Amino acid sequence: MKTLQPRRTGQQCDVHPPEGEPLLNVEDEQPNSPDGDKAATEIPQKCGQSQEILEPPYQREAIIVWVLFDLGVLLTLWWRAQRAAEGITAYGFQDPERAALGLGTICITALLCYVIAVVGKYLIGDWVKNVQYTAAAIEKGVEKDEEFLHLCVMSYLTVIVFSICGPIQFGLSLMVMFSGDNSIRVNPPSLQADGKWTVVVEMITCIAEIFVGYILYETVVWFRGWENFAALSLVHHGGFLLMGLVMRGVEALPLIGASAVAMELSSPVLVVHMITRQLYGWERLSESSFVAFAPQFIVCRLVCYTAALGLMFNIYFAEFELVAPRLMEGHFFHILAWLSFAGGLLQWAWSPNLFSRLIRKCSPRKKRDDEAAARPPLSEMPMHGGEHKAA
Repeated sequence: MKTLQPRRTGQQCDVHPPEGEPLLNVEDEQPNSPDGDKAATEIPQKCGQSQEILEPPYQREAIIVWVLFDLGVLLTLWWRAQRAAEGITAYGFQDPERAALGLGTICITALLCYVIAVVGKYLIGDWVKNVQYTAAAIEKGVEKDEEFLHLCVMSYLTVIVFSICGPIQFGLSLMVMFSGDNSIRVNPPSLQADGKWTVVVEMITCIAEIFVGYILYETVVWFRGWENFAALSLVHHGGFLLMGLVMRGVEALPLIGASAVAMELSSPVLVVHMITRQLYGWERLSESSFVAFAPQFIVCRLVCYTAALGLMFNIYFAEFELVAPRLMEGHFFHILAWLSFAGGLLQWAWSPNLFSRLIRKCSPRKKRDDEAAARPPLSEMPMHGGEHKAA
């Protein structure tokens, strides 16, 4: 019989109801049921155990690593900006110095992410074994393998990487969008006419390299089975890795490069929601993280990225020669343009799930569905580190 070990008590809590009584399924709750909001917590309360919430270990150390990582990103951006202010004379992987700089940033980022993830997995393993899951999470088998542990450590990396890179890249993408000059929107740093834009595009390039390094790390842990060898996740990681390397290889189209990475601004709160919605007693954080995620998704992924696509396709149809063959071969521009368009379609394809949940939460008949209820999971939303099973 499947059991959960309560926190700081020597007892075990049988998650199954008495003989003959069906296991509570949040899906079975009626929309107007007064007990619908309590569905996910009813089973733990029946156990008679302490309701004290098991806090994750090593929180101070996790914050220190987070701060050090983000400080490293800021110092790298400052160093790259200083170099760009002095002038850049070449671009792309065709130049040995630029190639070494870009590949070095990518590889260092991937290595750091991998080391942090492996150490984090070791340190929180016991905590994951002892946390109390919601009833719906237990029904979906969240305790049966290490996938939730892997989700936790990968989500931590998502938070520390995109809590710094997302906001900066979002601000830079807005600068490029509102520049009013298509040359600024497509040129690499070395071809920018104004020193200010040389620095801006160089910072966009640097953050894009960090992003590619992060995707490289995700690809590595996929091959280690951290995502149960899900084929869709491999396609996702491989596609972004290839597209990122191609775009970095030519250093062109900073408009799309910046806007694409800026979408990850919404990923940290999404992964927090994905974790806490499965844990008993974390309902308030789960709710607040979803409330924070919704407007970020709408602004970054739907409004701003769609606007960037509109500007890019204006160049594609009206000023194609501004990009190809001037900066890259024509077929590369075709591929990048339509891959970017497909990414925008995905954002809109996933948006009905978000809007339907917002409508349900605002409905006077039922203000809140339990976060662990069976429904199309938010793990299907487009983000990195979130292509994992979630209850």
